[in-house]
Amino acid sequence: AAPVAVPAPTPPGTSGPAPPARRRPGERLGPVMVPVVALLGMSLYWSSYYLAEPSVRVRHPMHPWLRASGYLGQSAGILALLIFLFLWLYPLRKNVRWLRWTGAMSKWLDVHVTVALVLPALTAFHASWRFDGLIGLGFWSMMIVCLSGIVGRYLYVNIPRSATGLELNAEEIAEERRE
Repeated sequence: AAPVAVPAPTPPGTSGPAPPARRRPGERLGPVMVPVVALLGMSLYWSSYYLAEPSVRVRHPMHPWLRASGYLGQSAGILALLIFLFLWLYPLRKNVRWLRWTGAMSKWLDVHVTVALVLPALTAFHASWRFDGLIGLGFWSMMIVCLSGIVGRYLYVNIPRSATGLELNAEEIAEERRE
């Protein structure tokens, strides 16, 4: 005979097992912090290059590596482009029904936000921390979009929801507080 699983006894004075702990925003920032800290650390290490005038940078021994079209700069740019293209999969997943098999929207949002937070540091590293002209306009536009995403995620997490996931209105919130 197969063993039968017996549920653990409920402690006296409780109505059942405790609900799963709610995940807190920012709880899983490790995947974001590692590459961002690495990029900022490399930028600080090579600050003699990044803080120099363009005419001095050309003579710097790390110029072939750190310039935007250099070995590290171009690699960062290609990776940033791939991440940017990857970020467009989230709105595609939201709007295309046959992609439901790829997972829950909450997981997609988590990945979208996590990957998007790396993009500004990676782009700045690619641009050699120079934001002149059209490149600067594109960078600061990306920063506005990134900040609006952070605000949106904050609001999304902090809007009260019912057990079914629907947003609660002010009357429903007041009713829940009275109970």
